[in-house]
Amino acid sequence: MNADTGIHMEPLHRRPDLMDASVELLNAQWPRSKAARLHSLDKSCEGLPYSLVMVNANNAVIGYCRLAKVISVPSSVLIESVVVPENLRGRGLGRRVMDLAESHAKRQGFTTMYLSTKDKQDFYAHLGYEFCKAVNTLDAQMIETCDAFPAGCNSTSLKSAPCSMNSKCSARDNQPTSGCQQVSGCDCPKPADSISDGTGPNPDPKSETDGSAPSENVPPAPPPPPVKVSKTPATVVYWMKKEVT
Repeated sequence: MNADTGIHMEPLHRRPDLMDASVELLNAQWPRSKAARLHSLDKSCEGLPYSLVMVNANNAVIGYCRLAKVISVPSSVLIESVVVPENLRGRGLGRRVMDLAESHAKRQGFTTMYLSTKDKQDFYAHLGYEFCKAVNTLDAQMIETCDAFPAGCNSTSLKSAPCSMNSKCSARDNQPTSGCQQVSGCDCPKPADSISDGTGPNPDPKSETDGSAPSENVPPAPPPPPVKVSKTPATVVYWMKKEVT
């Protein structure tokens, strides 16, 4: 029996019975509170954003993706939050999610699919996606990019990110767009050797021989040592698109 038999996409807003399984799948990849996740999923509607759930013949959730509006690019849509259960990865289900989502988007009248990825550009290139400039989106879950990127993994710098696919790569003439800012390491300005309080230098205690009260001009406490800003490597976000006409 073909393992793909019965696999299809369901719009989540038409299948509220799949809500809990979708929450579990998404939170396993991108942890959030259940309340926050339900609030996000409840936005799925006949327009956009539009949550798609991939189920098998037994009606079990085996994949998910989300379509969001692309601003100022007619007939275009962003696909994001693409995920399959960890125990089912490596079986081609990610490709199946993409294929079914593209077919659904095409039936809805969309002609261009956009996505962003941190390190799965080769995978998407094999599906026909090409590098492009970043686009503005509406109601997108940008913290959940279209691939799994566990915290702590080494990101690739923008300048040292060659295209590694064997086929001709359009990215060589169209550099990927960095989606995050780089905070460079720097030293805070060192304090001045002395701090003036506007009264001039402190009086010499030995000069106070007239019996008057000692001066109240107490020297200020020494300033704290300079604090170094931690160095945060830039995270490159690759934007890609595909015509689905």
